[in-house]
Amino acid sequence: MNNQAFYLELLEKTFKNHHINCYIEESALIFPQQYIEAQVSFFDRTSSMPMVQMDVTFSIGLAKHIIESVAGFGDTMENAMKNAWSNFLNNCFHPILGTFFTNEYDDQIIREEKIIGGEKYEVVRSHLGIRGKLPEDFYDEWLKQFEKDLAVCQLPTGIHWIRFYYGQHQRQTSACEILYDNNPWEEMQKKAQQYSYCPSDDFYSTRTLYILHRKPDVNRLARIIALASEEEVNDALIEYGLSPMDASKAYLFIQHAFGQVLIRKILNNCSFSDRAVITDGDKKYSILWAHEFFYTEAIKLGELIMGEGNLKDRKLLQSIATCSAEFNALNNALHNGSTIESLEGASFGEAMMEIQGYVAGN
Repeated sequence: MNNQAFYLELLEKTFKNHHINCYIEESALIFPQQYIEAQVSFFDRTSSMPMVQMDVTFSIGLAKHIIESVAGFGDTMENAMKNAWSNFLNNCFHPILGTFFTNEYDDQIIREEKIIGGEKYEVVRSHLGIRGKLPEDFYDEWLKQFEKDLAVCQLPTGIHWIRFYYGQHQRQTSACEILYDNNPWEEMQKKAQQYSYCPSDDFYSTRTLYILHRKPDVNRLARIIALASEEEVNDALIEYGLSPMDASKAYLFIQHAFGQVLIRKILNNCSFSDRAVITDGDKKYSILWAHEFFYTEAIKLGELIMGEGNLKDRKLLQSIATCSAEFNALNNALHNGSTIESLEGASFGEAMMEIQGYVAGN
C-alpha cells in the first residue's frame, strides 16, 4: 500500500507537536537523542468491508522492536486507514511517548512502580481503549486479576511490553488476546479466559498496553553504543541510567562479546579465554566473563542476532564487533600475512582493558 510515507510524516508531526526532536530518513522516523527509530506499515485485511492493519514499529534496542498493530475499518480504504491511525493515537502513542521520550504528558497514561517476580519495575500503562458500547455498570475486575497474575511472573531484566485485548458480543467472549513482546502469551491467555468480565448484550472491546522496564536492558545499551558517536557514547549510557563505572563496563564488555560472536562466525573452532584483565591505575583484577552481566547478556544477544536477526541489527552488531580488541587481533593477523584458513582453530588470550574506578564484583 502506498500511504506509508503520508502516515510516517503524520507520525513525525505528532511527535514534534509533543516537542520531540525527530526527522525522516528514507523510510524511517529517526529520534537522534533517544537512538530510536520508527516505521509505519499497512496491510489490506478487507473481507466484507474495507479493513486495514497498521503496524507502527519502534526499534528501541538491537533485536528489540515494539510492534503496535491496530485495525482500521471504514466505507473506503482511505477512511479505514484514518480509523487505524486514530486507534493508534488513542491506544498506543502516549505509553510509548511516556516510556521513552518525556514525562510531560503523564496525564494521558498511568505510570507506576510495581513488584513483578520480586523485582521492582517501572510500568507505564495506557488508559483503556474502547470500541463499541460499554454497559452502564462496566467494571474492570478482570484487569485487577491480570495484574495479580502478572505480579508473580519471572521476567528477564530489561524492557517488555504487553498488549491485552478483550472483546465480547451478546454476553459471549469473542476475543481474548495477550501479547508479550509481540508474541502470544499462551499461559497468560489461558488464565485470562477465566477472568470476571462485565457482560453486555452489545458488542464492546477493550485494549490496554503495558510497557515494563527494569534496568539495565542490554539490547537498548547495545543500540546506543552502535549509534552514538565516540564523543557521545559515555554520556548517553550515563543518561540512560548507568553509573560512570557501569557505563565503561557496558561499552567494553558488549564490544568484547560481539567481537567474539562475530569471529566465531568467521573462524571454525576458535576459542577465547574465559577471563579478562582489568586495570585501574596500579590495581589489576582478573575477572571471569561468566560472572559479568553485560558480557553474558551480550553474548546471548549477539548469537540471537547472528542467527535470526534482521539485516539492520546485524549491521549494528558488526559496527560494535569490529571495534573490539579481538577483531583488531584478527585484522592484524590477516595484515601480517595469515589467511582465514590458517587461523582456523585459533586461540585468543585474555582480554585487557582499563576501567577507572573499577570495583571487583560489581
